[in-house]
Amino acid sequence: MMRTSRRFGALVLLPVLLAVAGCRSHIRYVDLDSKPSGATVYVNGEKKGVTRAARLKLEFKDSPRVLIQLNKPRYRPIFQFWSRGEVPDEKIFMLEVE
Repeated sequence: MMRTSRRFGALVLLPVLLAVAGCRSHIRYVDLDSKPSGATVYVNGEKKGVTRAARLKLEFKDSPRVLIQLNKPRYRPIFQFWSRGEVPDEKIFMLEVE
């Protein structure tokens, strides 16, 4: 009887663990910078900081991709869409003068 209850407990616990692990899989991190630094970083239109951002958290919970945008006065803005599988560990954007 003890083995049956352990097996039942494992069967109940397994879907819970898989659900929790699945929730984390929609989050990716990237170290983001620009040359020159000082560009404002937006993710899906929401301001996230200024480059030399240490670590940027990207969430793919509501959408299969995110829009990364960098703006700096007197430089061309940068727009990139990234899917969850395309997020690099580190990205340095090269800004071009307008």
